[in-house]
Amino acid sequence: MLKSVTSALAVTAMALLSSAGAAQTYSPAGSTIQVSASSVRLSKGSTVFTCALSGSGTISANGKTAQLNRLTFSGNFGVCSTIRFTGLPYFVAASSPTAASLTGVNVTSSLGTCAGNVSASFNQSNGQITFSNAVIPTSDNGGDCTITGVVATSPAASYTFP
Repeated sequence: MLKSVTSALAVTAMALLSSAGAAQTYSPAGSTIQVSASSVRLSKGSTVFTCALSGSGTISANGKTAQLNRLTFSGNFGVCSTIRFTGLPYFVAASSPTAASLTGVNVTSSLGTCAGNVSASFNQSNGQITFSNAVIPTSDNGGDCTITGVVATSPAASYTFP
């Protein structure tokens, strides 16, 4: 569950703060972006938690790159804070005007580790990232991590897609 929550948050953050090397242009250029969700459902195997997510990232001055620098979970009587994102920053690549992937996400908890890429849908009009049972592959035998929830960006992030 903790892994799922972490994965969801990472995916959300990455979708908002996309990666270098892509042909997209992110906006608002030169900004620090805050990401947040009051309720994200995370799971690892059959264990499920509901957590709040918060974090921040940056969009480069020229709008060519975006990254997520910090992601944390909280809530659920302290259990969510034991889920950790490692290996930040994370980068995102848009695959269409309404979809993006977060690459290199690493989530660790007492239930195990999940690592890999996570996909989400992106709403250009309000900067929201939606994870719908998004999967982060397991790095151990405990089952994949999944995340479900809507992550807001502030200021509202967007991108142009070639």
